[in-house]
Amino acid sequence: MVVGALGVALLCAITPYNDLRLQNTFLYGNHLPIGGLCLFALLAMAVNPWLARHRPSLALGRGELLLIWVMLTCGAGLASSGLWRYLAPMVVAPAYFAGAGRRWLELFHDAPNWLLVTRDPESPLARWFYHGLPSGQWVPWEAWIRVTVAWGVAFGCMVAISIGVCALFRGQWVRRERLAFPLAQLPLQIVGSESGRPGLVRQRTFWAGCALVVILHSISTVHHFIPSF
Repeated sequence: MVVGALGVALLCAITPYNDLRLQNTFLYGNHLPIGGLCLFALLAMAVNPWLARHRPSLALGRGELLLIWVMLTCGAGLASSGLWRYLAPMVVAPAYFAGAGRRWLELFHDAPNWLLVTRDPESPLARWFYHGLPSGQWVPWEAWIRVTVAWGVAFGCMVAISIGVCALFRGQWVRRERLAFPLAQLPLQIVGSESGRPGLVRQRTFWAGCALVVILHSISTVHHFIPSF
């Protein structure tokens, strides 16, 4: 639980900077989240084997690794397409674009104030979100904390409902329909099977495939920065 929570906190801190500031490939903007997958692969295929050899008492079991994967997949995604990528502009855009003739702000006429950061089209809160903070200006945490906490409570209720629905239909999905759950297949292959079959980390064909992909992407990356290559 501690390792998973630390991983979620790390990815949540890195993701907005990576996605919005550096505008790199989204860490959680695809069907297989590369941010969580990279951290999980590093833990399961490098750190944990080292612990198993040198510090067996600290090595993580199969179930513990899969728990960490679930935490990284669900928890860290909240900083990206799981919540924040769409929530952040949604609470500012109605006021910011009201001056451009958009009538979105009228839709929130009877809504509580905690749904939006501001209702004033001239508010610096809306302008700073899209144009950046002026030099020396502190982030207006007070306005954002109020909205984040309020939306967090609402979103927490949605998560609880989703978990409850999954618990109700789990038997139907797993035993009768036998769904494959694609997001679970790769981590299951990495950690190995319950019968003791080794995971991908001990298969030469897997490492050969990894090497091929790394070489090809390295060539493309170098070419991006050095076109003559």
